[in-house]
Amino acid sequence: MDADIQKSVVSLFESATRHERTRAQKERMKNGNVISVSFRELCPEIKGTKFSTHRLYSYPGKMIPQIPHFFLKEKQNENGKITVLDPFCGTGTVMVEALHSGCNSIGVEINPIAALAAKVKTTPIPIERLEDGLRLIRQSYEEIEKGEFIPSFFENLHYWFTQRTIEELSKIEACIELIKDNEVRDFFKVVFASIVKDASRADPRIYVPVLPRKGRRKRKCNPWTLFDSRAKEGIRGMEEFLGLTKNPVAHCQVICNDFRTVKTEGQDINMIITSPPYISAQKYVRSTRLEAYWLGQTKENQLDTSEKTIGSERISNVECSKIDYTGIENLDILIEEIHHSDPERAGIVGRYFKDMETAILRMYDILCKKGTCVIVIGENTAKGKQVKTNEFICGICEEAGFSLEKVMCDRILSRGLMTKRNKTAGLIEHEWVLIMRKE
Repeated sequence: MDADIQKSVVSLFESATRHERTRAQKERMKNGNVISVSFRELCPEIKGTKFSTHRLYSYPGKMIPQIPHFFLKEKQNENGKITVLDPFCGTGTVMVEALHSGCNSIGVEINPIAALAAKVKTTPIPIERLEDGLRLIRQSYEEIEKGEFIPSFFENLHYWFTQRTIEELSKIEACIELIKDNEVRDFFKVVFASIVKDASRADPRIYVPVLPRKGRRKRKCNPWTLFDSRAKEGIRGMEEFLGLTKNPVAHCQVICNDFRTVKTEGQDINMIITSPPYISAQKYVRSTRLEAYWLGQTKENQLDTSEKTIGSERISNVECSKIDYTGIENLDILIEEIHHSDPERAGIVGRYFKDMETAILRMYDILCKKGTCVIVIGENTAKGKQVKTNEFICGICEEAGFSLEKVMCDRILSRGLMTKRNKTAGLIEHEWVLIMRKE
């Protein structure tokens, strides 16, 4: 048989196999294997979402702590022998709950601002050191006249901030830099980052920086008063974190990188709990744009990060000009339909699932045998068409070798990333929890 023909036959066979698996998986999901739950009700011992170090920094699309808490309950008495991985860790919700449960954890996050927050949230710092740091900041604030650092590479600085606010933020930043203790300095950098958008002209109701709509006025705030208040709240959160941490010898590692390229040899990963980026996930990077400038990240750094982020809206013209088939029948049909009206959006959707396939294969390779993988995912809308992300991700997981054990569905009560700005924007109302097993 001609080599090219043989390759085509093999390709068709593999494609058909994948289609059959996807159909079978879809049938299982339809035939009563989906369990409707409320993780908030399943974990009544957790009151709300802003406790411990979870309260330190707000980030779009955060997983509620009740979800990892629920899956880690049974691990609480295993003395840190379990290691949990979150390959898309955001600001560290899974790792904080892992430490509360006495488990070791590893988090990987491509966004430097989120990674810094995750590192701070999972680093146990004695309260005395934080209080000493805050005293130094307060004393320095009274003594220095102005700060030297103003982000000159921030081209629209005066569009987002008044001159007085710029001077105040610069002064607070200078006081933080006087702290010699690296862990304490990073803690207050995250507190500082948490006030930047509130001190700006940006609409506080929306994570991505935009000015309030005409007719809406933003309440003015004093940056120093806000910082001092958030710092005290953050210290209370750290005190709660230290009290809730079950096993003081459990440890956490935060890696700021693209998960697809991270090496984790020598690590025994027993469980993965993660909430991957949504399609068009560039909003994650854009949501931290103002904070990133004030913490020294240039526009070029931010663009580079957004281009590497899974689900980025920054794709090449080549990716827009042709349909990049995924091999998943229903998904390819959907991408074709979207391509007719918007080739760029079709390219974004196709690239997202290709990137997720690479990430899921990596997750399968890393996870120990008999390990559990919990993926929290929401459905998306592209050009008015529903993208059943949960079904497609489930199919990719099974193709990688995972076995589907259970599907749970929870109603989203509040997710900042999904705030609607126009009539065509899609709101994500439910999230699906896929529980996979590596045999």
